[in-house]
Order: sequence, then C-alpha cells, then structure tokens
Amino acid sequence: MYSPKIVAEREAELSKRTKLEFTRHSIEEIEAWVEHLDIRRQRLADKLKLKPEEVTLRHLNDEERKFIRNELLLSSIDFDYWSRRYCFILQDAAVGGGLHRLVPWGPQVILASHIAKLEEDQVPAYARGEAVNGILIALHKARQLGATAYCRALIIHRLITQAHILAVTASVDDDKIIAIQERDERILNNLPWWMQPHLGYAEKGLHMYFDRLDTKLQYQTLVQKSGIAQGEQYVLGHITEAASDPYGGLGLKNDYFPVIPQAPWALHVMETTAQGRNNWWRFFVEETRKGFSRWNLVFIPWYAEPRKYRLQPPEGWVPSKESMKHAEIIWNTSLEYTGKQVLLAKDNLYWWEFNRADALRQGSLNIFLTNFCATIEESFQHTTTSVFPPELLAYYRDGATVPQAFEINRAESRTA
Repeated sequence: MYSPKIVAEREAELSKRTKLEFTRHSIEEIEAWVEHLDIRRQRLADKLKLKPEEVTLRHLNDEERKFIRNELLLSSIDFDYWSRRYCFILQDAAVGGGLHRLVPWGPQVILASHIAKLEEDQVPAYARGEAVNGILIALHKARQLGATAYCRALIIHRLITQAHILAVTASVDDDKIIAIQERDERILNNLPWWMQPHLGYAEKGLHMYFDRLDTKLQYQTLVQKSGIAQGEQYVLGHITEAASDPYGGLGLKNDYFPVIPQAPWALHVMETTAQGRNNWWRFFVEETRKGFSRWNLVFIPWYAEPRKYRLQPPEGWVPSKESMKHAEIIWNTSLEYTGKQVLLAKDNLYWWEFNRADALRQGSLNIFLTNFCATIEESFQHTTTSVFPPELLAYYRDGATVPQAFEINRAESRTA
C-alpha cells in the first residue's frame, strides 16, 4: 500500500475479486462529492426525521454508494491516494500554514520512498516463505521537517482502513503524547462522515478503540515504569523523541522490539534528533548503519525541504569559507541522504551562515549543529562544555576526508 508497484498489483487483484473497475478521482471531484454527500445526508435526516449520524449508506442511491465503495476500497490499498485526498493536517507555516490536505514535501517524500522500497522488497520475499523484518525505520533527522505529521497519517490510515490492528505510539512525556493525540483527532474529525470509523471509546493520553473495525491505538510514554508495548503484538508503532529515553533504550530494546511481528505489513518508525553524543541512540544508529539490527536507518538533513530554512541574503553577500565548505559537504553527501545531489540555493546557504554565526555568538554552536545537521556525523554533538570549542571540532570534522586504500609494491619497497 506504499509502493506504487505493490499498489498496482493489489488493485488488479481487488478489481478481479470484486468485479469492480476503480476510478481515481481528482481532488476537485472528491470535494464535489463530499459536499454533495454532506447535503444529501442532512436532507435525508430532515426527510426521515433522523439525526444526521443515523443516516447510513443504505439510505443513499446506487451511484452514491458506488462512489463511496470506490473510495473506501482504493484508500484501503493505497496510502498515497488516501492521504492526498482525505488526510488534513496543520500545514507548516513556511508554506502558508492552516489546515490543508497532506501534500508531502521533501523530507516526507524521502521517508515515503524508503517505506515503499522496503515494502517492495519484502512482500515477494514473504510470499516465497522467506523471513522478513517488517518495515522498520530508525529515522534520524534535523528539526521540524514534518516527520511526526507524516507518521501520524500512516498510523491513522491503517487503523481506519484495516481491521484487527493494534498500534502503539510513545513519546517522552504526557504533554508530547497529548499533542500527538490531538493531531490524530484532527485527522479523524476532518474525514468525510462516510469514512469516519465508529469510535468505541477513547481516553485522553491513553487509547482510542474503533470497535466495529476492532482496531486500537495505545498511547504510552517513555518515562512510564512498565515497559513500552508489553503484553501485545503491535503491527504499527511510532516512537518520537527516541533519543530522550531516560532508560537508555533498554525498555525499547527489551520490551518493544521483540513484539514487532516479522511481516511486510508491520510498520514501525522511531524518530528523533540526536539529542547529544553520549546516549543510547548514537550507538543504536551506528549499529543500524552497519546492519547489526532489524531496523533501517534513514537520515534526513536540514536542507531536505528548501522552502523551510531560507533567508534573503543582502545585496553583494559573499559566503564565508565555512559556508562554502558546508555547501561542498552537502554536494558530496546529499545523494546518499536524499537520493539526489543538492547544490544549496543562495537563500538556504545564507540562512545557515546567519544562524550559525548567531549560535557562535551565543555559545550554542553545538546545539545549532545538532538541530540543523547536514550529515549523521555532524548531528552528534557534545551537550556539555568541552575543552575544545565546537567550532574547532567542526573545523577538523569538516576537513576530514575519506581514507583511500592503496597497495605497497613489496619489490619496490625492498629496493628503496
């Protein structure tokens, strides 16, 4: 449901099984239909002397039921189709703000491509009887790039389009969890009435249960005494602020990781900024990078969305040596991280130089480099005062080159 290839295969199978030809409606067509069905429900309620919520699909005509069936079935197999038409989120202020449909931007596209690739690899492998890990993403990132919003859409989509699903969400404390639940409720409340699942019960900061689908979302905190995700097998999971786990990742590794099923429909994302250098997350990232865990490392640098961090440079501005070196590092590493080679735009580079200089004056360069990192190595900064200033460490790190292997001619070395 994430890979276009897998979606096409499932659509063909579903069409064959249901004898239906599916139509992919445009957003304009969706808007017209949603408005029509809202008016239709109210008129039916008035005519039949019912409450609007008592109007069901059986009260509609054949054409209306056909449209709804088309949308529900397509949405169940195609996350991208559903999210671009039915998932409303608070849009980043950098692109206008306000409540809008989810239109993936740079960082979200990067995450989506990794999820699609894992699904595309694992579905046929699972069908052949091979062991798979599931879609497990260790998302290491810079700040404020839309990862949480996208992950909430992923979770809610599965909970309202599939049956018998358990999902877990955890963050560092109760305030973070309540904020996440509010995001979820916003998505749910803005669905059309005929797509909204029946809510059995919900409790703030604890859980939501959709009884007719038998799907449940559990909210937990990393500071809780009981282990994360204990006692159940969770098909879906989303952990935010993972590096801030006060127990050094022990609860996640000992309680959460073992309950993740090894199936291609298992989807779990742990996301965080580095949060320092001497924590469990740094070692977990290095292990994952080397292939020593079930998880797949995805790094999203600060420049992944060019509309987010930019500042108009003054006339005649010339980048500093540090800025030019930073742009060079991005040019050399961006293909690995973003799938394309990035030549940093002038307004993005000036934003980086301006804010780096400000951090340097404030004595917080290490925090700036952690939050707005261009590479994995740059993200892991000391959080305490060091004998060596952050700018000196950055100078030597940025100047380091990849070692080049070479061979010694033994015969020549003996005659030298």
